[in-house]
Amino acid sequence: LSDQRGKIVHLFTVDSDNGETLLDFGLLYKNPGCRSLWALWNSMSTTNEYFVEHIDIEIFPSQRGTWRKVNTSSLPDPISDTMSALELKESVFNMDSHPFDIVSRSVQIACKGTRCEYKHGDWAALMSHVDAYLRSPEFDSVYTQRGSRTLKSSSSDSQSDAEHRFFMSLARTCDQLEVASRGPLGLFLLDMTGAVLTGVIQQ
Repeated sequence: LSDQRGKIVHLFTVDSDNGETLLDFGLLYKNPGCRSLWALWNSMSTTNEYFVEHIDIEIFPSQRGTWRKVNTSSLPDPISDTMSALELKESVFNMDSHPFDIVSRSVQIACKGTRCEYKHGDWAALMSHVDAYLRSPEFDSVYTQRGSRTLKSSSSDSQSDAEHRFFMSLARTCDQLEVASRGPLGLFLLDMTGAVLTGVIQQ
């Protein structure tokens, strides 16, 4: 902070005992003698979890408030056990749901025992690879339960169940890789008249 003479002066130190990594922080004006300090913390977990806290600081006399955690809003999980294999497939290969790299990597994980050969960004070829995998012995050995194809009358149901397990695994892998690929970059603060807008910039 600088005083009226343009010099940098130390006014206060704020400590936090949450044991996490500080990514970004910012100060907002609250009133002539008080500022609101906002901080973005990274939990350093495998899911790139983060949280935002803020604390009020009385400058004269120097007093600290208590850290208050901001509850982050979370989107509902679009994947449900009640979804059919076709619905799961359409969700995975919806270009607005996940980037091609995420889906491609997920297909490589889900299609165990096969090579994936297609050009980057070729959604049609990627879907064709999955369709071919569903008819392969590798698919049967991984996703078809033992003994489920012993009766011809139940072969159709067995195939449907196996495809549902496959697309459920594929969809969940896409979600997991999507979450892991995103991380918080910084804190966004906008001081408006009568309100404060805060947010987190993600990669």
